[in-house]
Amino acid sequence: MNILFIAPRFHSNQIEIVRTLISKGHNVKFCVMYKGPLEIYPDVVPMLLPSKTSGDISMTGNEAAYIKNFRLDVIQMMKLLKNLKPDIVIIRDKSIAMRRIVLLCDILRIRTVLYDQSAIYEPALSIMRRIRRRIYNFGIPKERYSPVLYREADKLESNSRLVQNDKKACYIPFVMSLPYEFKKEYMEDGKLHVLDVGKYREYKNHTVLVDAMHRCKYKENIDITIVGQCFSNEEKRYYSNLQKKIDELNLSDRIELVTNVESSAMREYYLSHDVLILGSHNELASISVLEAMSYGLSVFSTKNNGTAFCVTKGKAGVLFNPNSPDELANCLSACFEDSRKVKIWGKNAREYVKKHHSAEAYLMPFEKLLNIKN
Repeated sequence: MNILFIAPRFHSNQIEIVRTLISKGHNVKFCVMYKGPLEIYPDVVPMLLPSKTSGDISMTGNEAAYIKNFRLDVIQMMKLLKNLKPDIVIIRDKSIAMRRIVLLCDILRIRTVLYDQSAIYEPALSIMRRIRRRIYNFGIPKERYSPVLYREADKLESNSRLVQNDKKACYIPFVMSLPYEFKKEYMEDGKLHVLDVGKYREYKNHTVLVDAMHRCKYKENIDITIVGQCFSNEEKRYYSNLQKKIDELNLSDRIELVTNVESSAMREYYLSHDVLILGSHNELASISVLEAMSYGLSVFSTKNNGTAFCVTKGKAGVLFNPNSPDELANCLSACFEDSRKVKIWGKNAREYVKKHHSAEAYLMPFEKLLNIKN
């Protein structure tokens, strides 16, 4: 089948998905609005969407504004669709440009599906919220899939059980192949090696880890590595302020900031650490959580991350409030008060990924979705 993905950019979580589909015999193409500075394209090189948009987002880092103001060249897009002849077009968001692409596909009678990271199961919607959602979703595909089964924050805060408000939506997991077999040692030098992966931006909330480290009674036995993208002016400012905070708290000998590591080079970081921390305020669906789990790392994640349910279902770590450094400090302390936990969580993590995020686990629901008639 000829499959065309259209997204704002080629995220690293698409690498394994594209590879899986190609290995199954599908012809996969990818179109994007822009290309990120650290992206790699091992299987498919994405094409830029035809546009009338000017400007470079590499220094501002304001992707949301760029996507919102993206001016699609409709005529050239129509020509591109006719040339590529996709059997199905999978769009990644609900921007105006994407809605116009859906309209073009409707004209050409090409089936469209929305891939997003909204939860499949969520709190029940009131009648008014259902109406507002239906109005907002006008012009986007009715068929949808997501790698987020439910959000732990919804599950913990909702007074009623979670329901599937969107009956045409289905859960399709991320693909995460396991690294080669290796013997993982945990805290072998008596220290806890903590890894934090995320762009140097406010919403990634790296400061909660710094504050937690400052409050942790075992901080002399913890080494932290924070790895993140640092290209835009916003990212450089955040990096500078974070380093200043680390210096002021006298933690520079315990916390190392690393910048601009390509995804292909992350393997060494996962192999040399025991625990991954995800402190983000609002993370749609962190792929770093699953990458870390595939290497046998325990995971401490905030409750509003879209892949936090993998941590709880896999018994691979613990969740904490993104605004509570004390909670995170207690999580770090627990690793010393019962060091067996780190090993147990790590082994559970790897087993969960092996069982629930294999190529087969992705292909079964995806190919079932492709066979659904409009």
